[in-house]
Amino acid sequence: IGDHHDLLMANLFAQAEVRDAEKTALERLADPEGDPRLLVPCMRYLAAIRSAAAAQPLAAFLDSGDELAAASIQALAALGQQSSGEALLARLRDPEYSPGLKSQLLLALGSLKYQPAVEDLIQVVANPDEERVRRIYAASALGEIGDARALPALRELFGA
Repeated sequence: IGDHHDLLMANLFAQAEVRDAEKTALERLADPEGDPRLLVPCMRYLAAIRSAAAAQPLAAFLDSGDELAAASIQALAALGQQSSGEALLARLRDPEYSPGLKSQLLLALGSLKYQPAVEDLIQVVANPDEERVRRIYAASALGEIGDARALPALRELFGA
């Protein structure tokens, strides 16, 4: 219920264009001694208000363990800044990066319409050894990007 409440509050603040807590949320992300339970709600809030200053502090959490990294990936995707795509793509390419987060990376790259990820996404779609859900997420990302180079791999995946 806590996560649901945090998300509702972040959305409420965003809809009301309440930006009063932006500075505080950014400070919390930068404080290594801060309460980790507040980090995810701060990330969600900054994403909800589309804070232009949040991308770099959020990217710092991409390697912080599954919960914080997942919240960071989602927030970066919601911000919509192309500059975040490079960090996300680097994690997708990293064979040591958490397999549990790879699907979220795929979706985030699609949300950003990050053109430099097209070849990597095509490789995921075309790899029959890849988990089916990841292939579908990569296909979705390719659809959002809209690059014609993906059509043969998408046709093969969907049998069209």
